[in-house]
Amino acid sequence: MTFTMLGRCERTGEIGLSSATTSLAVGARLGQRFRAADREWIIASQAVARPGLGWEAGDLLAGGLSFDALESELAKLDSDLSWRQLGILGSDGTSWVYTGGDNHDWKGHATTDGAVALGNMLAGEATVSGMVATFDANPDASLAERLLCAIEGGRDAGGQADENGSHQPELSAFVRVFKTDGDAYIYGSYGRTPVLDLRVDHDPDAVTALRRIFEAARPLREAYEQRARAPLAYLRDSGDWETEA
Repeated sequence: MTFTMLGRCERTGEIGLSSATTSLAVGARLGQRFRAADREWIIASQAVARPGLGWEAGDLLAGGLSFDALESELAKLDSDLSWRQLGILGSDGTSWVYTGGDNHDWKGHATTDGAVALGNMLAGEATVSGMVATFDANPDASLAERLLCAIEGGRDAGGQADENGSHQPELSAFVRVFKTDGDAYIYGSYGRTPVLDLRVDHDPDAVTALRRIFEAARPLREAYEQRARAPLAYLRDSGDWETEA
């Protein structure tokens, strides 16, 4: 019971993902990022998840394996691959999704330019279609905003449902964005630290709670970067000199 959006922004060079599910702390388990030479991927491993599968897929891609050969190689590493769902988006906009046959319906994915939505045990295909439509409806927004809008769109289009068709609430959600060519002094070489990483680990309406946190955090990114780059000047300019000095 998970729906996830992987996306990139060609304008800013950012890549990231968002997700919502009925289980707790999805942001602690889902989402890996890999880089090799001039290539980069964001990976989501979900359904009856084995988090190590995402790392194994990333290692294979970083070693030069193509998407075409990925499923057969992963099957050698995981005898229960049919229970997994794996989505990958490259920094060049290419994507790959595997949905094992033992995943509960509705299961599947939808793609658009520079993004892919995937999910399992959903109310229907409308969930992933709604995610893609909402992502595409905000082309000038930041990638983080578009990723969050996507899971809001998936929720509003039906979200998750159990085997009897009963709606299931989203109890955890997250949004995470990296920028490869970002400020290495602030975020580390190749953007090792996310420029945004917000999570709701347990809430009866996790996507709404994530939106509240996002709106609170939105104006702070630039301030945090300024503070890290020039602490003394930041404290003086912000009026916090007396309390922080």
